[in-house]
Amino acid sequence: MNNNIEAYYYIEGETNNFILQYIIKDPNNNKVLIKIKKRLKEESYKIAYYHGLHYICKNILSLISLNEIEIDRNIIFFTDKKDVVNKINKKSFSYDEEYEYIQFFLDKFYNYKCIEIKNVRKIISKEKRPPMALYIRCKKAGKEYRKLIKRNSTLLKLNKYLIKTKELIFFDFEMNCVVNFNDVEIISIGAVKTTLNGEIISKFYRCIKPKKIHKLTDKCIEITSLKQEEIDKAKSFENVFKEFELWCGNNDKLFLYWGGNDISVLKNDNNRTKENIEIVNYILNYNIDYQEVLCKDILKLDDSLSLKNAVLRYGSLFEGSQHNALDDSYNLSKLYFQERKSR
Repeated sequence: MNNNIEAYYYIEGETNNFILQYIIKDPNNNKVLIKIKKRLKEESYKIAYYHGLHYICKNILSLISLNEIEIDRNIIFFTDKKDVVNKINKKSFSYDEEYEYIQFFLDKFYNYKCIEIKNVRKIISKEKRPPMALYIRCKKAGKEYRKLIKRNSTLLKLNKYLIKTKELIFFDFEMNCVVNFNDVEIISIGAVKTTLNGEIISKFYRCIKPKKIHKLTDKCIEITSLKQEEIDKAKSFENVFKEFELWCGNNDKLFLYWGGNDISVLKNDNNRTKENIEIVNYILNYNIDYQEVLCKDILKLDDSLSLKNAVLRYGSLFEGSQHNALDDSYNLSKLYFQERKSR
């Protein structure tokens, strides 16, 4: 059995009046699933070719969601435009902010590649147009993908960061439980540093002594299992994050966390200190909310999962205690790599 799905396409015409023609074909039964001729009002051939690829990807993903083709089929694109072939095969749409949404679609395929072919027009013209019913169903299914792109997917941002990243740092903060958000401070930090392949390099855990409200509430003690003595003996925000900076090292890194107010509270804590701590600025610029990536971009859920339920969803048990900053960080790292293996 041939495990490929073939997509042939080309562009002709002139500025603001290009014509996209393409077919999507299953070579196993020599069946053309979709054959479309579409007008594109683009400014150049380059833009028209890129947008044409975007339409084809949406159709293929819709065919998969409609169970018309299997999710593990290899997608082979055929076109006569060499720079398109190179960008697909080198996955370089990720480097182009204007067109990175195309990489978002391509990354959803089990496997794919592009082949330059000179007689693509002739191949398309020889194929008979199938009934339009399947294409109409695909257009309806494809609306969900338009919503994802419009939402400015966090997954796109993650994939863009990963290109330049050498290490991942999964982190979590526990905070004091006070009514006024301006008084909320970080009271513990946990982090796990890994390679891009999931190998754990090292772990970090510290308690932090708040500046404003030192005494933990009963609710905070119950949730975090932290003791007042641990907080009383802890170092300040500045000292802990200087230690954290040394632990993080000099490699290019990306920080991942699981929802909540971690980044907002980090900003507040940072504003309370007069010291310019480099690692804090780094985190604020290079962070990803993996709860949003998983629940909205990947699983497409209406509501977000807790970290424990997300770990359970991927067939594993939550290790350690919930609301322990280091245990939460470790389980987040485990979840991240389990999800990637499941693709």
